[in-house]
Amino acid sequence: MLGKLIKYEFKSTSRLMWFLYGALIVVGALLGFMFNVRGEDYDAGLMVRPFLTGDNSAFQIMFASLLGIYVLMIQAIFIMTIIMIITRFNKNLLGGEGYLMHTLPVKTHDLILSKGIVAMIWGVIAILSGLLSGFLFSITSGLLRLILREIRWEDISYILSRVFTRDVILGIVLVIVGSITAILSFYFAMAIGNLSNKNKFLYAVLAYVGIQVVISIIVNVIGVATGGILEMAFSNRAFTTYLVLQIVQQAILAVVFFFGTNYILKNKLNLA
Repeated sequence: MLGKLIKYEFKSTSRLMWFLYGALIVVGALLGFMFNVRGEDYDAGLMVRPFLTGDNSAFQIMFASLLGIYVLMIQAIFIMTIIMIITRFNKNLLGGEGYLMHTLPVKTHDLILSKGIVAMIWGVIAILSGLLSGFLFSITSGLLRLILREIRWEDISYILSRVFTRDVILGIVLVIVGSITAILSFYFAMAIGNLSNKNKFLYAVLAYVGIQVVISIIVNVIGVATGGILEMAFSNRAFTTYLVLQIVQQAILAVVFFFGTNYILKNKLNLA
């Protein structure tokens, strides 16, 4: 049943999100065509077409406008993803649609999981779309051709050796776990706000702020009580220890937020 919930949720949110991601990829490729690096005189430095530095003001305006749209689209994707995460959970589980959703023969935690999993999927797709957009820009602009012409295998080997390190991998894990925790913190705050009969959104915002304040206080108290483990980790250059501690911390918070949300939706549900 969880798979069906994920399929339904993904389908319900796909139309707008696919449009934004597709537009980002297309605009990135167009920017590359307009930038169009020339490699004939690479030793003298990267050279762009004369119309970017010459007197072709009309083209410069077009390029600047497209670049501005590209930046705005990146911001819009980030904002829309956050809005989608919040509105889908609130409308589908805490709003009018909640009367239907909570009558389905599924566990409450499956409803929460389906929302969270789809939110994470869209986050991954957003990152992949940005990378693909940048890759197409490098192709259409000629940057990739110049890089491949000049780079040596030793350089690639060195870059890969620096990328696939223990700390980098732990950093990626921290980003993933932290993203899950952030999503669940939104859900938990909205669930707390749902306990109120009026001004649920306001109470949800206050709950979110309160959650962040409490977390900050707890982290500081633990740091002091343990003799400043994090500070010791930094001072001893044990960055790996810091990353592991952060992953554990975020994982614990994710569990608390998930079960807290599940408890409220299961036992204290107050539909609008």
